[in-house]
Amino acid sequence: VTGAARGVFSATDELLVFQRGQAETSSELVWLDRKGNRLGALGDIASYFSLTISPDGTRVAVPITDERTGTHDLWIYDVARDLRSRITFNDGEDMVPVWSPDGKQIYFTSNREGPLKVYRLTLDESAEPEFVFGTDRSTFASSVSPDGNRLLLMSQGETSANDIFILDLERGGEPEVYRNTRFDEEHAVFSPDGRWIAYTSNESGRPEIYVAS
Repeated sequence: VTGAARGVFSATDELLVFQRGQAETSSELVWLDRKGNRLGALGDIASYFSLTISPDGTRVAVPITDERTGTHDLWIYDVARDLRSRITFNDGEDMVPVWSPDGKQIYFTSNREGPLKVYRLTLDESAEPEFVFGTDRSTFASSVSPDGNRLLLMSQGETSANDIFILDLERGGEPEVYRNTRFDEEHAVFSPDGRWIAYTSNESGRPEIYVAS
């Protein structure tokens, strides 16, 4: 199926049963005001996976499906010019971009070397993405602290659901556990002053937003 990352099929020695159709993955990037009114669109209609706006508001990073491989690559839109440029070129999944506070780097998750791990790409340079952290369990970056020294990660624990960790980007090493329970804790984001972390948890039985120091 064009635009899909998997095939749905089953086979015996004599028969092949498969599902076919057209993947409805196209979407549009739309600017809204605080009341939900549409102000305009950014770029073309495409198969977007997520998006994140740069700290200065001039650029938008988006994973877009490569119809040839069915996986995602990272692109950056220049808001003023309404033009996009591709920044990753691997056949694996490159997704969930996170900006550094100065807008010079993007952290993202990729399976280019096996399980989903976190990499860092310095923009305006020709260097390949740099490995940051990963284990044999899928790991995602979700936010960089305002001083650029810490990175929030989400990963499945050894004996728990999704947990939140804090990685010291200056010293490296193993990340510190921030939230580790039998519930799912995800989508953690630093506050603008770096004193608080907002995250989602299903501790109450449904996903809700929590804030902690």
